[in-house]
Amino acid sequence: MPVGLPPKGGPMGRTRGRLSASALTTYLRCPRQWLLGYQVGLQGPVRPSQILGVVLEEGLCDLLMMHPPSTASFADLETWALDRVGDAATSVMQAGREAWDEVLWKTSEDAWDHVHVSSLEQRLRGGVQLFLEEVRACHAAGGGPYLEARRNGEQPFAVPEPCLGCAPVFPLPEKVRDVELRSWQAPSTAEWSPAGAPVSWNEAWECARPWFKDPRVHQPQRLYHPDGWASGELDLVLRWDGNVRIVDIKSGTPGSAFSSSLEHQLRFYAWLWHATHDGETVSGMEGWYLESSERVAYAPPSSDAMEGLTETYLSHHRAMQNHERGVMAFPASTETACSGDVAGCQWCGVGRSAEGHWTVPEHLAWIKDLPSVSMRSPYAPLGEVQGRVAVSGRLTGAWGPMPNHFAEPVLGAVLVVGDQHITVEESEPGAFPSLHDSLEREVVLFDALPGVWRDQAR
Repeated sequence: MPVGLPPKGGPMGRTRGRLSASALTTYLRCPRQWLLGYQVGLQGPVRPSQILGVVLEEGLCDLLMMHPPSTASFADLETWALDRVGDAATSVMQAGREAWDEVLWKTSEDAWDHVHVSSLEQRLRGGVQLFLEEVRACHAAGGGPYLEARRNGEQPFAVPEPCLGCAPVFPLPEKVRDVELRSWQAPSTAEWSPAGAPVSWNEAWECARPWFKDPRVHQPQRLYHPDGWASGELDLVLRWDGNVRIVDIKSGTPGSAFSSSLEHQLRFYAWLWHATHDGETVSGMEGWYLESSERVAYAPPSSDAMEGLTETYLSHHRAMQNHERGVMAFPASTETACSGDVAGCQWCGVGRSAEGHWTVPEHLAWIKDLPSVSMRSPYAPLGEVQGRVAVSGRLTGAWGPMPNHFAEPVLGAVLVVGDQHITVEESEPGAFPSLHDSLEREVVLFDALPGVWRDQAR
């Protein structure tokens, strides 16, 4: 399975208690960048490229989910696929614009105006071309070892590759409202030839389709280390030939400032796959760069190297967990601030001497003149946010124990306040075991932790 369930409860059930690929690569680039970004939460303004990386990946996955019609040649299949890129680029542009408008702190208000549909179309086209290379290889291999099984309507994998017309696999289906009532019908389905017939080009597309993060699934689709201290979310897994190759999708080119971190990221994923799949090793690791339509391949770690990688990652994890705590000086002294030359370094390159002299790398000069952040609902200064509230209403709709967002079994109910329905849930297992004792009664909850999930109070 390319996805799994997190450990039940405890500090390792919480995201910040686990080692991830992004945290690891940031830590390897600059430990102070990791500390300020991941632990303190000190980030810089959002760039359009950060949003594009997400929406372009989802747009490419939407294209790969489609079912091609019966085609007589590779040229026909390629034409069919590329003809759909324009509409996909328009959808990506719209999704990106909506995400950009929701950002509170941007590099500049008009930065998104420099994003053009033509550039999105180019990158999606590059991603489709990379996948078509797999389709061509699959066709040359006669469809791979699973062709006849698929022709018989069988699915060779426990977690199928996402495609139109097939229901998505939710890691925690019990947390999806009315999941059994949803319809996943599609206007087209896969077309298969009779048993024993030569593989067709549209069949090669269906067989070569990888597993990828299903854009229809809002839950994390991660792998979790059996001991709970590491997790990772793969972009794409190629497995049509009976082997496993892991792929990370990048929206730019191999010459980007962050490209040096790709091999570390993929090695971490390969190690995590080995730890979660009974010692199975991946046969390949690749980065797919959409803008240049390039694939960059790396040799995966062997099974003999896994023990050493475990020790290495465990030592990094321990170092992260044992970082300095309590009040932390910021800005750092000029002696301990980093140079700011490493990709992603922003606040960690800012220093101030004992005499009050500031040191800011030239490319971070914007930090000297931070823009004022305008507050608008639902945002407010941290000092004005209530940490605890008291709320009254009628308690109804009990459920649980059921997994919360950390897969911890907790009790839940609904508090009816006027015409509002507010979800009430234990903050952790055993926090309020008598919650269901007051059902269908007017109650007052004291010292409750307020929150919002999908624009709904809870």
